[in-house]
Formats: sequence, structure tokens, C-alpha cells
Amino acid sequence: MKSIFLILASILIIYSCASNKQSENNVDIQAKKLIENIDSSTLTFLKSWNYTNRMNQHNIWTKVKDYDSLEYSFLYEPKADTINIEIYNIANFLKDYKVNFNFDTANFTQYRISETNNRIISIYPGGEFSGNKNQISTSISTDSIFKEFNPFDELQTISHYKDKFNFYYCSYIPSKGNFIRFAFSNSNENILYYIPNDIIIKDKNLFNWIDKFSQGKRFGKNWILVKKDDF
Repeated sequence: MKSIFLILASILIIYSCASNKQSENNVDIQAKKLIENIDSSTLTFLKSWNYTNRMNQHNIWTKVKDYDSLEYSFLYEPKADTINIEIYNIANFLKDYKVNFNFDTANFTQYRISETNNRIISIYPGGEFSGNKNQISTSISTDSIFKEFNPFDELQTISHYKDKFNFYYCSYIPSKGNFIRFAFSNSNENILYYIPNDIIIKDKNLFNWIDKFSQGKRFGKNWILVKKDDF
């Protein structure tokens, strides 16, 4: 009986090692694919817009400003001839977009807006499932609400970048440094860092960063894969 348990234990250890090795190989493949496909213009773009994929269907873009880590976010959801966007941190959004509409920033930080054929058909404070009423009774021309910059046009323009992405999310936070952080799943494991030649680290735990990068796996000069990240 004891010998059977020993055999089973050995099989489990071997399987576990093989499984871990396979998982590591998959992550390496993902990292190499990202590095091979990404270009300098995309890296520059990702210093203005962070990206997250939620539930494999919702694309979330977060505006980055040098003077503040995260300004506002869009959930971008095109469906047939209708485009839905949810805006998070509406007050910050209104700093960039001049509008001809009274958004209640005192009571709401989130709004959901839907557009069909260049006309706004609904504006819901609090998001899609808030239970609040549509703030407009009839459709309104998109241009009549957004007087200069149109977030629908901008999101449609930048959404082509996601086709180049081989990652779950990325983050660029100027208050921490000028590196870009990529993740292949919704976890703090297997984080790929893009380290520019002029690396600047503003995080106060400098020695933790040095230790983290020294233990990571290098892919060329500017890329380091870290197994676990307490970012």
C-alpha cells in the first residue's frame, strides 16, 4: 500500500512540474509575441491611454495625464449600428470635452451614453444598470452635444490599436515611473515590463523595484518578465 502511495505522489510531482513548465512556456510565448508585434508608435500611444479587456468583450480605455496618474475612463462597446460608452470620472472627462449638456457631476461620477447614426439616443447617469431615467426624451445630434472633440469618433479611431494587443491589460502611471506594465491575465502574476533606455522610477520603494527586476526574465534590452508582482 505504501509503495502505491509513493508512486502516486511521484506521478503528481512529475505532473505538477510538467504543468508548471508548460505554463511558463505559454507565458514566454505570449511575451515574445507581444514584443515582436508591438512598435514604437504603439508604445507612445500607451503612454496616453491605458487599456483593459473585461470579460473578453468590453474594451476600457483610461486617459493618462502627466500631472495626474489616471484622469477618466471609457468603456467602449460597439453593437451593430449603436455605440455605447460608459464614462467614469465624468468631472475629469469634462476638462477635455466641451459639452452642451448639463451633466450632474455633483451626484454622479459615471454616465452611459449611446449613439446611433451620429445621434445621441440615451444618456443615463450612474451607468447602464443604475435604474435612472434616460436624460433625453428624443435623439439629439452628437455634434450639438459635443461641440469640439467627439469621444465616439476618438474611441473609434483608437480602437484599432487593440488588434495589436496580445495582453489583458496595460498600465502607464507617470507618478510611479516611465515604464509600461503588461499583464496576460487578470492577476498579479507574469507581468511584462517595458523599460525604456532613460528609465525613471519614482516609486519610493526603489530597492524593491531593483530586486524585482533583477529576479525577472529578460527579453532583449528593454523587456523584463516578472513572475509575481505586488504593484
